[in-house]
Amino acid sequence: MTAPAFAIGPFALHEVLGRGGMGEVWRAVHVAQGVPVAVKVLRGARSIAPRYVAAFRREAERLAALDHPAIVTVLDFGTLSADEARASDGRYVAGSPWIAMELAEGASLAALAPMPWSDVVHVARVLLDALAHAHARGVVHRDLKPANVLVSGCEDGTRADVLLTDFGIAHALDGGEIDDAEIDSDGMVMLAGTPGFMAPEQVRGEWRDFGPWTDLYSLGCTIWTLLAGIEPFAGAAHRVMLAHMTEELPPLPATLEVPDDVRAWIARLARSDLHLRFRRAADAAAALERVAGPRSGRGRAWARRASPSVARTLEVVRTRAASSASTPRAASTVLDAPLTPSPVRQTPPTARTTQRPRSAPPPPKPAFPASWRAERAPLSRMQLVGAGLSLYGAREIPIVDRDVARDALWEALGDVHERRALRVVLLRGASGVGKSRLLRWTLHRAHELGVASTLLATHGPERGVLDGLAPALARHLGCLRLTPDALRARIDALLAIRGEGDALEREALFALLAKVACEPGAAPPGEREATAYALTRALGREARERTLVLGLDDLQWGDETTRLLTNLLRDPDAPPMLVVATVQEEALHVAPETAAAITALEQDAHARALAIGPLGEEDQLSLVQDLLRLEPGLARELVQRTAGNPLFAEQLVGDWVRREILEVRADGFALRAGARVDLPDDLHAVWIARVERLLASRPAVEREALEIAALLGHHVDEAEWTRACELASLPSPRELATALARARLVDLGRDGSGIAFVHGMLRESVLRAAVEAGRRDAQVLVIERLLRERVQAGASDARERLGRLLADTGRDLEAVPLLIDSAHDRRVQSEAATSLALLDLADGCADRAGIADDDPVRGRAWLTRSATLRSIGDYPAALALADRTAARRGVPGWDALAPLALLRRAEVESRIGQIEPARRALTEAHDALLAQGDLINAGQAVWLLGWLDAFTGRLEDALGRFRLIEVFATRQNEPRLSLHLYWAMGFAHLAREDVVEAARVYARAKEIAVAQGSRLALAHVRFGDAALALARGAIDDAIATAEESIALYRSVRSTEQHFAEVVLGMAWARGGRLDLADEVLTRAEESLERHGRHAFAVRVGVVHAAVDAALGRWESARAHLLEGLESASRDGYRETLLAREVIPVIELARAAGREEEARLARELALHHLDLPHTRDERDALAASA
Repeated sequence: MTAPAFAIGPFALHEVLGRGGMGEVWRAVHVAQGVPVAVKVLRGARSIAPRYVAAFRREAERLAALDHPAIVTVLDFGTLSADEARASDGRYVAGSPWIAMELAEGASLAALAPMPWSDVVHVARVLLDALAHAHARGVVHRDLKPANVLVSGCEDGTRADVLLTDFGIAHALDGGEIDDAEIDSDGMVMLAGTPGFMAPEQVRGEWRDFGPWTDLYSLGCTIWTLLAGIEPFAGAAHRVMLAHMTEELPPLPATLEVPDDVRAWIARLARSDLHLRFRRAADAAAALERVAGPRSGRGRAWARRASPSVARTLEVVRTRAASSASTPRAASTVLDAPLTPSPVRQTPPTARTTQRPRSAPPPPKPAFPASWRAERAPLSRMQLVGAGLSLYGAREIPIVDRDVARDALWEALGDVHERRALRVVLLRGASGVGKSRLLRWTLHRAHELGVASTLLATHGPERGVLDGLAPALARHLGCLRLTPDALRARIDALLAIRGEGDALEREALFALLAKVACEPGAAPPGEREATAYALTRALGREARERTLVLGLDDLQWGDETTRLLTNLLRDPDAPPMLVVATVQEEALHVAPETAAAITALEQDAHARALAIGPLGEEDQLSLVQDLLRLEPGLARELVQRTAGNPLFAEQLVGDWVRREILEVRADGFALRAGARVDLPDDLHAVWIARVERLLASRPAVEREALEIAALLGHHVDEAEWTRACELASLPSPRELATALARARLVDLGRDGSGIAFVHGMLRESVLRAAVEAGRRDAQVLVIERLLRERVQAGASDARERLGRLLADTGRDLEAVPLLIDSAHDRRVQSEAATSLALLDLADGCADRAGIADDDPVRGRAWLTRSATLRSIGDYPAALALADRTAARRGVPGWDALAPLALLRRAEVESRIGQIEPARRALTEAHDALLAQGDLINAGQAVWLLGWLDAFTGRLEDALGRFRLIEVFATRQNEPRLSLHLYWAMGFAHLAREDVVEAARVYARAKEIAVAQGSRLALAHVRFGDAALALARGAIDDAIATAEESIALYRSVRSTEQHFAEVVLGMAWARGGRLDLADEVLTRAEESLERHGRHAFAVRVGVVHAAVDAALGRWESARAHLLEGLESASRDGYRETLLAREVIPVIELARAAGREEEARLARELALHHLDLPHTRDERDALAASA
């Protein structure tokens, strides 16, 4: 080896191995241990530009986070000091970034092509395994090509024999945007990659569509090139890139000895339409095993023994089971591609996504493995003395002594995979014991083996705008930072790919994502009644082709998520997925309602809790030594103080690294002489110490900016944070965000969404410090001003967040009305669980604020709760609250609430069949509400009176009331009144048997339902369409439409689906499927009885009597007829529909000699035919006795 030219850190640089666009790669040696390494250094004036330094650091950190025997190991990172720059004789300038990596002893595969298939298949297997590892951890390479695959020169088992290198332009799969380094000074997106191997979405700059399939396309081109010896497309760069976008990969030359199945496999890797490619590396690997034939044990043509110096200096800190790792790691590699993107420029991409043809075959998937353990040998880590401290914290914390928990998680995932059902696993334990690490391990392992799709949602006590499931879904779908039009376009494309074009499906998903994807006020406010539906449907789409693993971190702060999860466990149609949630034990007392819900979840038969405790002393020692090789005495002291808490140990060691108080000794790192430190007693002290050391060298005002960020949530929206700082007269927090990221206290969102605290405890520690310093109250006022601005801007979630903020900070009196209003909004949006949770919070605030029971604000809360309980079928509780409010009539301030209390009572009475009491209450409520000028609620009373008229045969009166509301709604432009109006009018026309007019009105109802995005209104309309089809004799159409209506009712958890179930039962009966008719009608009766709606159950029973008669079940038919006659006589129901079902029973009963049943059926038919338009028919039936 040549004499060293100069030194960088602990490495002596000897000779240049290669040059790229901005960098040079040197052969170097770790001086202390004599290990050959490769050092890549940026050069030129631009090399010290902040965005290039940041991009270089990201390359190092992304590589450090990957731990796979076929991916180059990064050993250290830094920037040149002034002395080092001078030693380079002007070659480099101070501040130039460098990365030290393992040195590959062999050439790149570009120099070895063409290669036989027997060798290429081995390369493909190794690369697919490496890609699976990277993709599972959210990294897409984006520059895979033969030149970036190096021969390791090692066949002694310490490395894979080929290595994947150069992650310089890798893309983070967090739903995020491109890095700043890929945007030029004009804001244009710069093309990144190598033209001959770029996927079409790369060429088009559609970064929102980057994914594992992007690398698989490049892998297809790479394999094609390795076999053929030339690239698939030839010519100038622009022609090659055009070919990628417009053509399929050309066939391999016929002269190559490659099986046809393999050719087809390569073609599928590199399909132009990304939706026709393999979706995961594991999918491609599974398909490869089916076509590649048996594995060959012969040596590779390029293989060489590892050099003796590398073999001698391999140090293993400890052997551990890696989530995907294989052979032990040693020396390694060079990066020989340019770091900088190609200078081809593109305008910022639109939200365009290629549509998949309906005929696309589903991608093959790997079988579910019985064990999560790798078949390969466990991984070892090489450590070089004095190197790698700059990358501490970028590597994953190792998992120690958690095999029992991992076995349980894998068993649960296997159960979901086999049964296609929902399962929940709750990881409970104290802060820092490794719950979140286990959660992420589950996501990573399932993803890299191809057995599941994965989605991670985080939660925080302040419920920031980016906390929870909806923001997680927006990130996953690449929907952050879009205009409303662009968001709609992307949603349209995503749904079209799956063959879903339903307008309401699009609107529901838009309403769900718009509040986090678009700027406040950018998306028009609309009804979000289907939020839970949209989430459930979105999760179902993710789980359709592959089991879904849904990670919920810090569920104790996710009250909405907990309630959604509770509802999913009750839903027989819940998506097949494994939900893994972490629960911080010590935080549960702060959120008692959520704690109770979590405890209830644990009792469910499809859920289980795993207690995650501290590590034992020896396991904690193993973890500490794997984090960083400390001298034994210091390691033991650290283990004793951290008491088995992995995060505590990791953060404490990281704190020493960042303070530069460690020095190298023969038996490991030790505290530098004179650097005596007191070990803190808890993890909060570690976090605060880290924050303090960062802020000590920064402007004093940034402390408040950080505390404001903590108040905004775990995920902090950049626009919100910036505006909050403006309101607090603080400078822009952008530089602070960068500094926090460099200190590894936050993660920068690559989607322009701001920052995310690296751990919930860090955020809690910052909040605690603000309280202790007396700054919290002033900061809350700033957040309050911010949220009030957002309320004015139309942000749909701002009022609720403001109410929660005031409640959390002790301003209970101000919080109460906001929480009640938010609960009302949630109820209108059919989010009953969240509405009730907000009312519980409002009650607690009212109690703490000393609000007396006779204060009218209590009545507002009672009436809101009454309406919410009525919407979910808890009629007794809803009535009790309405009566409790009405009883305060005459008390000052309560008279205005009395009409609303009557309206709430009537809403319940009309649903449980108490016709006359409901009519009296509605009449009184209507008059009082008109006197108060409350036209909206007065219109609601008229609408309900119209329904009562329709049920009791007063059809002209009903239509008159409905037309009155139609005129009012049109003049006042009140879409809320017209939303459900026209289906009621259609029902009345159906009862009059005016099919033409009913069809006209239902068409109008459908237009409004679609325009307003109301699935409940559309469910009503589809019921009407089914009834119309039945009236016309179109039995198949009636069945299909009724089933669609039932699905819509269920999607918003409405209790009104019995309307459609009756029509479905009638249609099955007329179609000759009495068994199915019997089943659906029985289900409808049972559901109505369960919800306390006996009168409606009796009416369904009348229809059921006709099925009973046709089946010869006369006792059951007699019981149904008796109940129907008694109810109709008592409550005054008159419905032509029921008469039409009962009339055939008369003849069936007579033919069977069942005179009593014939008499009952005749009397019931006469009662229901006592209507103006059927009076002649009634008289004829009466005369036929």
